[in-house]
Amino acid sequence: RRRAAPRNRVRASEPRRARPGDGRRRVPGAGRASNGRVGRGGGGASAMFAGGGAGDAAWRLQLFTFGAGPHGELGIGRAEDTPRPEANAVALPECASGAPFGEVVLGTDHSLALVGGRVYRWGLLYAHATPRLRPKAGSPGTTTSAGAACVVPAPAPLQEWSRRRESDSTGGSGVDIGREELEEGAVDGAITSVASGGSNSFMLTNQGEVFLFGSLRPPGGDPDRLRWIWGSRSRGPAMQVVRVAAGWRHALFLTRAGCVFALGDDEYGQCAGVGKGDAPVPLPTVELVTGIAAGACHSVAWALDGAAFAWGHGGHGRLGLQTSQHCKCPSKIQIDEPVSFASCGSNFSMFVTQQGRSLWGCGGNQYGQLGLGAALTSRSAPARLDLPRSGEVVVALSCGVNYSLCLTRFAAERPVAWAWGCAASGQCGRAAGEWVDAPPAPRRPLPEPLVDFLGPSP
Repeated sequence: RRRAAPRNRVRASEPRRARPGDGRRRVPGAGRASNGRVGRGGGGASAMFAGGGAGDAAWRLQLFTFGAGPHGELGIGRAEDTPRPEANAVALPECASGAPFGEVVLGTDHSLALVGGRVYRWGLLYAHATPRLRPKAGSPGTTTSAGAACVVPAPAPLQEWSRRRESDSTGGSGVDIGREELEEGAVDGAITSVASGGSNSFMLTNQGEVFLFGSLRPPGGDPDRLRWIWGSRSRGPAMQVVRVAAGWRHALFLTRAGCVFALGDDEYGQCAGVGKGDAPVPLPTVELVTGIAAGACHSVAWALDGAAFAWGHGGHGRLGLQTSQHCKCPSKIQIDEPVSFASCGSNFSMFVTQQGRSLWGCGGNQYGQLGLGAALTSRSAPARLDLPRSGEVVVALSCGVNYSLCLTRFAAERPVAWAWGCAASGQCGRAAGEWVDAPPAPRRPLPEPLVDFLGPSP
């Protein structure tokens, strides 16, 4: 995976493929789009889109990925670093068949899908494992580092990967220490939302509790073990989590009472000085907070009145505060329209305003991730994109490390999938008009529709 730095059930047509022998055939232009959902999270060189067969009565859910998957994060049964801009179908386990589809999210080295209240994960496993020293073959007395990390190239249910592998130089066996906890904590089958940042996987239960598989300091703990980290229904709405946003080394929790808490690394102020989760983030508003988003090292929140706030790493102007300075105290972003949703990449932020009628971006644009064209290298105040088009609204938005995915919809039409930003590994998919089987362009500075999710033209 090329790493430069760091979420609606739907129907979709099968991806259109070039016929054998077509060679460098151009992909047709945009037709009518199919329904779809984009994956949330901070994927570096992979992206996800969920959809199904046509028909409202009984449609078949299908998940597609595109990009590069050196750690198996594409979920296609093998790990490979070859760019794949064409959509690849992901086969979920049989136990997920017929279950209602929830969310798909991406980390920098793994992916998650929530289906029927159960989590399926693929990609790099035990990325936080402590390396062990093993004898180097043919050289007695010398050693080489060998970690416990492994690749899981196809979706696996939570019971299979939420266990710690105990092994040493003589071999050893896998010891499941997570299953009893899952039953005692009522996690398995009770998950309502998932989030992913870096190598960390977060799971939110219907009790308002957050569980982590990975490493976050604070609170610390065994990174190879699924464990509770925050939230409690018994302590009332102020401690009952309804949304999780994950950065690379920090996480934000939005509670039912409209409070925001932070946990994890606070090097650049991304936790606003309250990274132990023992006090709410001091937002300068009396309005109820309705949404949160996290970038690699910065944070965003927005309130019921449409005001948006940002804090943390300010490099490239990603906070939208007309400065590149880091900011430990949440400050209001000056946008002329009320914010209804936001998503953050590694060094940039995107905002949906007017209930989907406008899209804004700020921060780094070295890969075209703001969708504002190739001439702009960064933007310290939010600027409006030419997307959505007249009469169209944004219905979904997700930012990867240095690229963006978006769904737009006209009132009587199905959504159109768009992508822009870093495209070198195929993570922006195949745009209409591009050559089939040609290497992807290094970057895509303007939003382009993805041809694999376009239905036939009328």
